[in-house]
Amino acid sequence: MNDEVYKDTEVEDYIKVVLTDRGELVDAIAKLRSVYPNLLHMEFEQYEKEAGDGQTSASKEFIRKHPVDLFSEFYENVTGQAFDADKRDYVIEISDALFVKEGMQ
Repeated sequence: MNDEVYKDTEVEDYIKVVLTDRGELVDAIAKLRSVYPNLLHMEFEQYEKEAGDGQTSASKEFIRKHPVDLFSEFYENVTGQAFDADKRDYVIEISDALFVKEGMQ
């Protein structure tokens, strides 16, 4: 971690951290504790949308949807970000390769 970020902070305070990074973080709590030894709690900010009534956000017509469309909805619900054309093309490429490998095409 960059010393400039925390040099004027009270590193011995008891803190709760809410991480807002959307990417994968490797051993974030250990890195934070190396600077803030009294870290009490760490959590990730929630990007999920409320589905309501205890049901999933998948529409009732999910059985008729293409798997890539279902994944697109899932991705957008979990991350709060648009599932752009590059991501869609990548998922199609992977799913096509899996279907061929499993003999399902």
